[in-house]
Amino acid sequence: MMSAVVFFAADANATMEGVRVSTPDTCWYSGNFINLPVSIEWTSWSIYNDCGAEYFVPEGKPYYHDDWVCYPRIYPCTQSKSCTWYTSPDEELCSFELTMTFNPHIMQAVTVTSAKLLDDWHFPELYFEINNNSGTITIAGASANCHGLTCITDPTELLYVGFLITGSAGQWTGLRVKDFTYNEVDPMYIYWHNQDYTGGLTDARSIGEFLVCQFQFLSGWVNYCSNGLPVCDAKVILTNVPDPGVVDPPDIPPETVLTRCENDCDFDCRGSYIMTDITDNYDYTLCAWKDNEYMDAISAFDASLILRYLVNQVYFNCCQMVAADVSGNNDVSGYDASLILKYLVGEFQYFPKKRSDNTNWIFFLEECCDGYGGSNCLPPIECYEYDPLTHSYTNQDFQAVVLGDVSGNWSIPKLRPMDVNDICQVKAVASDRNSTVYEITADFGDAYAYQFELRGSAEMIQIQPADENSGWYYQVNQNSDRVLVAAAGATPNHKSLPVRIVVDNNAPDVNLENLIINESRIPGSLALKSAALPTQYELSNNYPNPFNPETHISFSLPAKSEVTLSVYNVLGQHVKALASGAFEAGTHEVVWDGTNDSGENVTSGIYLYRLEAGDYLETKKMVLLK
Repeated sequence: MMSAVVFFAADANATMEGVRVSTPDTCWYSGNFINLPVSIEWTSWSIYNDCGAEYFVPEGKPYYHDDWVCYPRIYPCTQSKSCTWYTSPDEELCSFELTMTFNPHIMQAVTVTSAKLLDDWHFPELYFEINNNSGTITIAGASANCHGLTCITDPTELLYVGFLITGSAGQWTGLRVKDFTYNEVDPMYIYWHNQDYTGGLTDARSIGEFLVCQFQFLSGWVNYCSNGLPVCDAKVILTNVPDPGVVDPPDIPPETVLTRCENDCDFDCRGSYIMTDITDNYDYTLCAWKDNEYMDAISAFDASLILRYLVNQVYFNCCQMVAADVSGNNDVSGYDASLILKYLVGEFQYFPKKRSDNTNWIFFLEECCDGYGGSNCLPPIECYEYDPLTHSYTNQDFQAVVLGDVSGNWSIPKLRPMDVNDICQVKAVASDRNSTVYEITADFGDAYAYQFELRGSAEMIQIQPADENSGWYYQVNQNSDRVLVAAAGATPNHKSLPVRIVVDNNAPDVNLENLIINESRIPGSLALKSAALPTQYELSNNYPNPFNPETHISFSLPAKSEVTLSVYNVLGQHVKALASGAFEAGTHEVVWDGTNDSGENVTSGIYLYRLEAGDYLETKKMVLLK
């Protein structure tokens, strides 16, 4: 593969071919030992009239040489007729001499060992001389097993020089490759990446830069995206990302700190963190992580918000867009609402977006869009990247979201002051010899979501929709001793839970507990008592009465019966049929919405409702008041 080429204004006056010598850019801890590689490769390079140079890696179709896959030479010297091509007279390495210099006050040479090329070519033991007073080391090697150089088109380690680092952080080691020759080839066929090129090439420096690693710090805050509250005990994790260009990098283990919870500084420092003594000049990523402590933030109300968003009833900001995308497809859909309901009844522990991270928290660096939300939101950036870390940073802040918390109420109390019995009532609306159907009425106002548990013999409990056409969605999960129910809708429910509870008459008492309406947790327990079958026919008084626009009418049957329930005006004229057909023994309820059989609203006034069941006939009066 050809390297990137910098073309200068002047034409190349020569193109050379030969060996390139290199050492890596790196740093190392003070007081530690490093095996620094010296690498070679076969290259071509052009020399320009303005004394610049740029090297090329040979490319082309492979041919075979000495059982190694090699590459034919290229000839970039095409810009000028005066450009001359120079080819190294030797394309095999049989011997070499290498001299390196360094600052002996900052590092001390210890040893020289062979690397890949010398091991492959079966060189005898290397010869070297170290002078730590003057800061020089001379190395030589030779072998009768010469090997082709044109095969080496990537930097490949020739040998390692071991150094003990004694200097202080930030000091340059002064490490240089002073001279390199191989066989008896003229030094002009050795490429040196050197900005002060003068044409001789014999005093040029190596491409590697080496210093003693410095220590830096990182600090910042972690706050909840929607309400700005501090997030305590979040893990902030700094991870080293090894640079493929650095050979034999140090082993830098991940560092983790927790965001603070205490408030012991001059101002509220909760949610803050600081990392110190970080070795600089390496690549890192900085991410945050947390699990649990969702604090009832995820509720069926969040699913209802998604449904309302999809029908343009509410608008989402960027925090809400991040929280609502629990599936992880960078979009918000009804499927996300479904996943929230499934999560609430315990079908899984983590949402798909963060399942692999074992958490429902997501942390990101900044708002995912320009502040307008909706379709303008972009996927948030979750980690800082330092490529490399060269100095200390403050304000490395994270925003946090609990996936599924679309309303953004994490860490906000959600307990209602009244007991569940002050808000809800249980009513048996139908029964037969086997089971009783219960309806839970709730005086709460606009309810978009319900969650609750039924404690008892779960196998003797069934959940049915109260109205097939309500537009509400619910999810149920049953185990041996409880039933979990979560329901949400895009239109408010003003009167009752959107499901009915069918309980076997042989079941022990069943209790409704842990009720959450919208995002308010209602304390207490509501008992569902098994109901005995009615012993006689009965038509109950409607409620409410007077009413507008609808009223509830219930009736009881001691046995399965053919039933007709109709509404008449005071003149005895038929207005609407409310029930007709065979009904099982038990208590049943219907609703009249103040319309006639044609669906037209009737006027205010007194109306009669009449029940015919077997030989039973009864009529009662009700008032529609608009």
